[in-house]
Amino acid sequence: MEEVVEIDTLEKSLLENNDEEEEEVLYAASFREMEKNFVKYQTVTRPVPFPCFGVLHKEKHVLLHSVADVVVEQGYLQSLFGVYSLRIENVGVRRPPSDDVKILGVANPNAFRKAVMMRLSNIRNEIVSRQVATLEDASHSGEMLLLQKLEEIGSSVKRMQTLLEEQQSQATESID
Repeated sequence: MEEVVEIDTLEKSLLENNDEEEEEVLYAASFREMEKNFVKYQTVTRPVPFPCFGVLHKEKHVLLHSVADVVVEQGYLQSLFGVYSLRIENVGVRRPPSDDVKILGVANPNAFRKAVMMRLSNIRNEIVSRQVATLEDASHSGEMLLLQKLEEIGSSVKRMQTLLEEQQSQATESID
């Protein structure tokens, strides 16, 4: 209990304005004299760019068929302003995430993501249909090649048959 009373009196004495009792200043310290020895200033003569003073243009191109995914992210500060970040991930196992494209400040990211993914899906479907068509063409051309070879074999067999018939007819004539 004594400690509480002692703390209260100390607090009151600190908070009270003691203009009546001015204490003598024993030593006034200042670092102005020693400032040159301890504080180093670095002056820059070239202009320093600040992104808040203008528009920063940065272009990065990604081939659409190399897009693996479009990731929508929103940080705390972005949620206050209602904007999102988009990260476009590229196809490739060994590529670092710094190679991905990041777009900041997108108001409607789901529409952008949907448009990119639908276009990517259409491109991939076209590629698959082309591959299927070339495989079908290759199988048709294989069938045509097989038919052509069979026709060649058939004509060779007919020529051999006619040659054999001629030999047999010559053999029968020579016997007669």
